[in-house]
Amino acid sequence: MHEFLQKLNCLDVKFNNKSSRFPRFGKSDPAKSNDYNDTICNLIDELILSNIAIDSVLDLACGHGNHLMTVHEKFKNLCIGVDIHEFDAWNHEFENLHFFQKDIDEITTNIKCKEKLDLIITMNTLRSSPFRTKKYFTLFLEWCRSHSNYLITNNCTNVKLPGFELIATKTPDGTLKHRPCDVNLFKTL
Repeated sequence: MHEFLQKLNCLDVKFNNKSSRFPRFGKSDPAKSNDYNDTICNLIDELILSNIAIDSVLDLACGHGNHLMTVHEKFKNLCIGVDIHEFDAWNHEFENLHFFQKDIDEITTNIKCKEKLDLIITMNTLRSSPFRTKKYFTLFLEWCRSHSNYLITNNCTNVKLPGFELIATKTPDGTLKHRPCDVNLFKTL
């Protein structure tokens, strides 16, 4: 079992809406997020074609889990999803696909691992208002950098992510042009 999954299973912290700094999003719309699924898988395919193993994926603020379920279905890797809300879509019987209702602030504060995850996905998060404060933005990205080799997010083509290098950008229509719905692949430095 991956070290992160072990520690997440042991994290027993109650959600405290007043202390959490992580953005509060409305519940995700599965129909809208489906547009990103193939694009995310195409970026993972590029890594695999470059002989980079993607055996473990963490989706922070995963919502219904659409992206993660698509990645798991295609690649059969260890997939872990975390969101502050719990969704009926998480009820499944798939090996190596795990969902947790947890506060992401509690994870970034309390979980420190030596073993890195191969990839973190966090869609529609880094452009939200709590991340506009440099301190929170930097702390969150530092945790991601120290716990993964790659990061997939969206709408960050022109955003400098400290500790990361942008290596690919795609849109759901397959082009490499920057658009409001681009998906970005970053490598940790």
